[in-house]
Amino acid sequence: MDMTRDKLSSLVKKWQTTIETSVDIKTEDGFFLRVFCIVFSKRKKKQLKKTSYLTSSQTRAIRRKIISNLLKFTMENNLKNLIGKFLSEKLNSEIEKECKKIFPIHNFFIRKIKILKETN
Repeated sequence: MDMTRDKLSSLVKKWQTTIETSVDIKTEDGFFLRVFCIVFSKRKKKQLKKTSYLTSSQTRAIRRKIISNLLKFTMENNLKNLIGKFLSEKLNSEIEKECKKIFPIHNFFIRKIKILKETN
């Protein structure tokens, strides 16, 4: 599963922070996956400043929140259910809601999924 280059290019804009993270996870049925995520900062309500950059501590906090939610979500699902839930984007809105508590963000996407090790 991979996001196309034109979709990714259309999301990246000036005056905002791009946060990318990758997580190595193990599914319930023994598959090892590497999940790449991307999220963008958003201007706060009634903000006058043109930019919406995050500090490094806010970036780290958002990454930690993404990693913990993905690990919690994937430990209890097998590969077939996991891919179905990744495509339904229910997980995306759930993680986005959790990360908005730290800083306003939008466009949380799972950019790519690699299978590192399969079960035999």
